[in-house]
Amino acid sequence: MSAAGKRAYFTLVQNEPWVIGALVLGHSLHKSKTAATLVCQTGPEVSDESRERLAEVYDVIEPAQEYQFPESSFNKFADIPERLAFSFRRLNAWRRTEFERITYLDSDVVVLKNIDALFDIPGVAAPREFDFRVWKRGETYTDFFNGGLVTFTPSRALFERFAETLATQWVYLGASEQHLVNVVCCGDWFRIPDRYHVQVGARQHAHFSECPARVRTLHFSKISKPWDERYRGRKSLWPSWYRFSRMWMEWLRDYEAEYSHRISPRVFWWESADAVDGALAGADGRTTADRNRAAHTRARRIRQTPTKLAEIAVFKGAFQKISELGRLIALLRRRKLRTVVEIGTLRGGTLWLWCQLATENARIVSIDLPAKSAAGRRQQGNLKKHAIASQRLDFIRNDSQKEVTRAQLLRLLDGDAIDFLFIDGDHRYEAVRRDFQLYSPLLRPGGIVAFHDILQPPRFPDNQVELFWGELKKDYRTKELVDPADERGWGQWGGIGVVYIR
Repeated sequence: MSAAGKRAYFTLVQNEPWVIGALVLGHSLHKSKTAATLVCQTGPEVSDESRERLAEVYDVIEPAQEYQFPESSFNKFADIPERLAFSFRRLNAWRRTEFERITYLDSDVVVLKNIDALFDIPGVAAPREFDFRVWKRGETYTDFFNGGLVTFTPSRALFERFAETLATQWVYLGASEQHLVNVVCCGDWFRIPDRYHVQVGARQHAHFSECPARVRTLHFSKISKPWDERYRGRKSLWPSWYRFSRMWMEWLRDYEAEYSHRISPRVFWWESADAVDGALAGADGRTTADRNRAAHTRARRIRQTPTKLAEIAVFKGAFQKISELGRLIALLRRRKLRTVVEIGTLRGGTLWLWCQLATENARIVSIDLPAKSAAGRRQQGNLKKHAIASQRLDFIRNDSQKEVTRAQLLRLLDGDAIDFLFIDGDHRYEAVRRDFQLYSPLLRPGGIVAFHDILQPPRFPDNQVELFWGELKKDYRTKELVDPADERGWGQWGGIGVVYIR
C-alpha cells in the first residue's frame, strides 16, 4: 500500500435515506483530488443497488460491524437514543491499524476544498462543538469536539480504552459515542479551524454562508438535511440553511451528471417559491398568514388581566386555582420568556398560557407521557395549535425521568438556556426531585422554576411535592403563591412554588 493509500476517509451509512448524502460526500472527496482511500461502511438496511452506486464512488464498501459494548454498571447500550445507536459503530474505525491515519466524516458532510492536510496533524484533530454540556450529579461535563469530523491514528490500545472507560465510569450517551471519545482523547486534541468544519445548524457559523470561498467542509449536523422532507430548524437560520443547501446541491447535480444517475427530485421542495412560507409555518402546518392572525388574537388576549387569562387557561384544561395561577401570570409578565419547558401537560391549559406569555419567536417544549388512547392522541395532536406567530412548539412524549428524554430536550434547545420551567408531572417525592435535578441546570442564571401542588392535600398522600419543596426553600430564594381560602370542599390543595435560579 502506498503512503497515500495508508490514509483513509471513513463514513457510515445506516439506511437508504442517507445514501444520497454518502454519494455526495464521496464524490466531493474525489473532486477535491484526495489521494487517500475512501471507505464506506453500510448498514443492513442499505439496498444492493445503493451499494453498487456507492462502490462507484468509494474504494471500499463493507458492512458496518456492531460495536461490542462492554458489561458495565455505569453505562448501558440501552441508554443510547435509538436513532443514534447505529452511530456507535463508528468506534470500530479506531482499531483499523492497516491505515496510518483515518479521517472519519459523517455522511451529511460535503467537502468543498481538499482537507488532506488534516492527516499531517498529530494526535486527534477535530473541530469544536458548540454549547454542548452534560450534567451529572451536580457536576458539569463539557465536550470539546464534534464527532462528525475527526482525524486520528488507529490504535488497538486506544480502542480498548473506550471499553475500559465505559466499564469503569459514567459517560453521557445521549450523543452516541461523542462524549466517550472526548473523555478518552481530550488530552491529545488539536482543534482545527472552523472553516474546516462549518456546522450548518450552528448559529455561530451562519455567517459563513455569506463567504463560501472560505468554507472547506459543510456539516448539516444540527439541523435538517437538504434531502429531508421539511425544514425543522430555527426561523433565524433559514436564510443560511438555504444558501448552504444550494452549495450542497451543486455537488449533488455534479455527481448526477458525471455518473448519469438521477438520485434526487428535479426540484427540491425548498427551491420552490412557497418554500419560505412552508418552512416557517411550523409543526402544526399553518401558513405564516394563519400564524400572524393567531398572533393578533394573542395580542388582544395578553392585554387581559392576569385573572382573566387564568380563567381562560382553566377553561382550556389547566388544573390550578385561578387566583394562584393569576399571580404566576403577573410574575411571568415581567419577564422575557424566550425558552419555556413544561413537564406534565395533560389537557394543555397551561401550555396554551405559556404560548400567550412567551415572545413571538419563543421555543416552547412540552414533556409528557404518550397518550394511551386514540382520543388522547387526538387531544395531544390538537395542542400544536397553541403556538402563535413564529413560535417553535415541540413535543417530547416520553418519561421525564429518563436520561434519553433529557437528551432529546438538549437537541431541541440547541444550546439555548431555559427561561421558565414548569414542573407539574409525577408528584411523588423522588420523581419531583429528579425532574428538578435533571432540568434545572438547563436554566439561564435568573431563570425561574415553578412547581404546582406544593401543598399536601389530605386525600392524596401520594402527592409529595411539599416534601421536596421544603428542601428547596433551604437552598434557594423562593416565592409561594398560595390561596388557602379556595379549597372547594376538598380541604387543602394546590399551591404554586417559584424557585429563582442563581
